Amino acid sequence: MTEAQSFIDDARQTLTNLDSTQHEKFNLAIEQRMGELIKRRRLAAGMSRAELATYVGCKESYIFTLENGTDRFRAHQLSRILYALKITPASFFAEVFKHMTYLLGNPNSIYEVKK
Repeated sequence: MTEAQSFIDDARQTLTNLDSTQHEKFNLAIEQRMGELIKRRRLAAGMSRAELATYVGCKESYIFTLENGTDRFRAHQLSRILYALKITPASFFAEVFKHMTYLLGNPNSIYEVKK
């Protein structure tokens, strides 16, 4: 068994053992991390929320809710956001994966997630 397969099996077991509240908090933690990454890259690019929203074809308030982890990403909009910020999907999801790895290794950390 490869190291990657071992991680996937461990992750699957950990996620299976979460109750519904823990599972929702895990999902929220991932959404928040994705939003933080987008915000950090947007600011580094010197782009306002309004500029990004115009490029993506959505409202500025939607970008705000994504960056704050209070709304879910939609695939087509995430694709546009990544393109606008010159982020490759591979590098973006590598960062998300690192955070998932942390959360799965530290299950109690999902309770630190803000609502």
